[in-house]
Amino acid sequence: MNNYGCLKQPGREPYSGTTFMTRRGARDSAGHAIFDHPKWSIVAMMNVYRRYAEQLGARSALQIAEIYSPWCDTLGSLPRKSDGAGNIWRPSCRGSAQASGSFVCRKPPPGQAPSARQCQACNCPSLVAAQMTRGTSFGPQEPLDLFDGNERPTELLLKVIANKMLQEQGVRPTPSLLEEAASSYRVQRWWQRS
Repeated sequence: MNNYGCLKQPGREPYSGTTFMTRRGARDSAGHAIFDHPKWSIVAMMNVYRRYAEQLGARSALQIAEIYSPWCDTLGSLPRKSDGAGNIWRPSCRGSAQASGSFVCRKPPPGQAPSARQCQACNCPSLVAAQMTRGTSFGPQEPLDLFDGNERPTELLLKVIANKMLQEQGVRPTPSLLEEAASSYRVQRWWQRS
């Protein structure tokens, strides 16, 4: 599907670079976008990060990760997931009925790290954010300059996306693919359209 960010098609306007098989763009049965080329997946990730910054105020890798992969959900957004010890973890962001039991995905209290077992079954944005900023001079909670004054992607954004793709899908994009995506980038603010 060339979808290295595991992105779902937005409801209003399809991502650039998806085959328009329908009015809403190409998607699988779960709503994940099907891109014509991997560069379009990177372009879509750039626009998703722009949306997080402009609409939701996310400026750091941790803030981005907490939106993209919230603490309250299981890995893969499954109704429940087992950790390495066989404990069943349930998401807490889909309603309290599913969040009963002793193993519930949720953000740990301030100053407390998530358990290794939790991170085997639940999203752990703190680990995702650390991976996103690996090899940069920024920490997970520092504000990131992902776009320049002309709304063009920065080198930092390309590094963050490359790290996220490696963490998300186990694939590291080549520098030439990242440059091709940056050259193809255009601002797509689907969240502002009515």
